[in-house]
Amino acid sequence: MRFFDSGATEPRPYDAGGYTMLGLTFLPDGASVLGTNGNGYVRRWEVTSGKTLQTFRGHRGNITSVRLSRDGKVLATSSDDRTLRL
Repeated sequence: MRFFDSGATEPRPYDAGGYTMLGLTFLPDGASVLGTNGNGYVRRWEVTSGKTLQTFRGHRGNITSVRLSRDGKVLATSSDDRTLRL
């Protein structure tokens, strides 16, 4: 996965574990982003560096979407294993 910064000429790479990204959402402060992929993990990356800050696991199937509450305290994920996790 790569992000393009509007002021940069080259994309910034992010380690997605070699899987296709299925969902992305920015945290309210804009300093990090959550991404889901085809291996059942959610990763949180620092936007400026691309460094992985946290990894979450809880589904048996592909995590198809990720959302964060407005206050940034509750993470919700859905999966093709037919479950929703908070």
